[in-house]
Amino acid sequence: YDEDAKNFNEKEEEMFSEFYSDNGLEGITIKEYGNWVKKCFDEAKIIFNVPIYFMILDEDEVLNLVTGKWEDQMEIEL
Repeated sequence: YDEDAKNFNEKEEEMFSEFYSDNGLEGITIKEYGNWVKKCFDEAKIIFNVPIYFMILDEDEVLNLVTGKWEDQMEIEL
């Protein structure tokens, strides 16, 4: 996106932003980032008995890299 956005005019930028927000792409993008981080974590063959989390600031859910499950960060005991 950043590379292509350099060539966007104002109308194209607005159209992209509307499409992004109207289709919930922020949440989808966060989940994809999380899946990629989990894949890297698994490939590193790191073994922990305690949870390790991936999160994006200001989001409600965090990815537990040990279990691979998204969890409500308000329910996690640190």
